[in-house]
Amino acid sequence: MKRFSYILLLLSVACTYFKNPSAPQAPTWSPVFDAAAIGGSDLVASRAVGEFYKRNGYQFVWLDSGGIRQAADSMVSIIRSADSYGLLPEDYHVAEINKLMTLPRDAQQAVALELYLTDSFFALCYHLRHGRIERKSLSRRVLSDHLDGADLVALQRVLAGSLLSDVLGSYEPRYPAYHTLKSTLKQMLARRTSDTLWLWQTGQLAVNMERWRWYTPGLPARYISVNVPSFTMQVIDQDSVVVKSKVIIGKPETPTPELESVVRSFIIYPYWHVPRSILKEILPHIQQDTLYLKQHNYDVLDARGRPMKTSSIDWLAHTADDFPYTLRQREGSENTMGIIKFVFNNRYGVYLHDTNARGLFSKTDRALSHGCIRVQKAVELARYLIRNDHIVSPEDLDQYLMLQHRMEIKLIEPIPVYLQYFTCTENDGKVTFHNDLYGKDKAMMIALYGDKKEVRSHPPSL
Repeated sequence: MKRFSYILLLLSVACTYFKNPSAPQAPTWSPVFDAAAIGGSDLVASRAVGEFYKRNGYQFVWLDSGGIRQAADSMVSIIRSADSYGLLPEDYHVAEINKLMTLPRDAQQAVALELYLTDSFFALCYHLRHGRIERKSLSRRVLSDHLDGADLVALQRVLAGSLLSDVLGSYEPRYPAYHTLKSTLKQMLARRTSDTLWLWQTGQLAVNMERWRWYTPGLPARYISVNVPSFTMQVIDQDSVVVKSKVIIGKPETPTPELESVVRSFIIYPYWHVPRSILKEILPHIQQDTLYLKQHNYDVLDARGRPMKTSSIDWLAHTADDFPYTLRQREGSENTMGIIKFVFNNRYGVYLHDTNARGLFSKTDRALSHGCIRVQKAVELARYLIRNDHIVSPEDLDQYLMLQHRMEIKLIEPIPVYLQYFTCTENDGKVTFHNDLYGKDKAMMIALYGDKKEVRSHPPSL
């Protein structure tokens, strides 16, 4: 058992208790047990544990005169089955607790078991509420320095007799998809095997549960969700799907980013300003024949946004990296953006938009773009977004589209948009597994499991 380097136990009361277990009072002790001393321990929530016992007068809470309390048995059971939450038992002192549960306990070992159980409870609460790893860096989360009031109340509920699974369940995401993934993971764990596909899919379920934990405390009542691995867009309104569409997303070499923003307007018959990353593909065609510009409806703009004569440009003198002009594709049905572009702020320069290559929606693998999201039902989405607009109605939109009238329509009800990466999705209580297009599942499995579940970091050949 690992030693607690921080604790110099003065176990006068505790020792008396263990010599006389018939004593009616709960065991207590008076350790040198403060925030500074706890810092060197192997507890993951050491400060919270210290605050809890200081407030509690250093009373035992998991053990009593009869030994292990029922709540402690429940806690040990949950720690041992932490993988059913998509977490690792090893993160909650399972080896140390198992050893202490089988030993005849003296006072010091009782203290160790007590502290490990409390530490595991606080760690589980935190991980179920916030996730085990950081969303951006994929590094392991460092727990808060102080005791959370909600966690204290939760522990008091457990000790008062509430079911531990119910209390911990209150920390989990409320989304139906999360609970379907959890149920499926539990079923798969009951059929434990060394099969590579089983290992990969249980890992996928775990990392997708973790992704749902990143959306705590919750998503808004109405929002647009683009799920990259399933090539789908949905508009959710009060838990109902009101618009659903196929989408085309970024190729692995030009991936669609995960982000959160707000759609505040859309443009019908938009221009397309060619980003530098795509200019690298277009410029060689122009250098070979400047008629390419006319054939594809491109204007060339100077630094002030004014159209230029293409004949005045020495095309061979420039590369995409030092090109001093802007290529802009004129509006129209042949525009790469199609006839509608949905505008939302983001640092990646990506949009939701229509497309002039609608035949690509018939493909199964639709990772085909440079990062933007092409929406098959762009007009239906636009009509939904202005359904309550008293200035521009869906019928007005139809007229503008028929007249090919270029304009920007600002939404009276801006709508949040989430570009997400869920490789396990739920429909009618069943899970669908999707390809890990960008290798993000693999990276998350490594972050979650380290070398403990190495096989899970390698997808099977399907």
